[in-house]
Amino acid sequence: MEITLRLCLWGITTHPEIKAMSFSHPQYASGDAVALRKKAGVYLKGLRERAEITQLQLAKELGLEYPQMVSHVEIGKARVPPDKVIPWAQALKQDPREVARELLKFYDPYMWQALFGGTSSSSTNTGRKDAGATN
Repeated sequence: MEITLRLCLWGITTHPEIKAMSFSHPQYASGDAVALRKKAGVYLKGLRERAEITQLQLAKELGLEYPQMVSHVEIGKARVPPDKVIPWAQALKQDPREVARELLKFYDPYMWQALFGGTSSSSTNTGRKDAGATN
């Protein structure tokens, strides 16, 4: 399996089990998973800017040990920790369920599809006021 995993990460194989694992396991993130994580960051940055708060203010409100975590999430270098999804949404004055649903679309598109149907990549909301509704 490790050889198949390495081949998938190098783009040599598209083994479905390995490809699915790359979304749920950040250590083995494929190019697709990284691209989706970056889209999640754009979405969250848009929400933060709309809430008119700085990265530092958000980090303090969330009680993050490392304030640069907000930046890392917004550029797609990191994911929102599961225990921070609700407080993150609340700090941005957003419905936690909607934010969780959007993040699931980016962080685990297979689970999103199983729960909500459709294709997760067809409609991505960037958090801007002019962005259309998502599924």
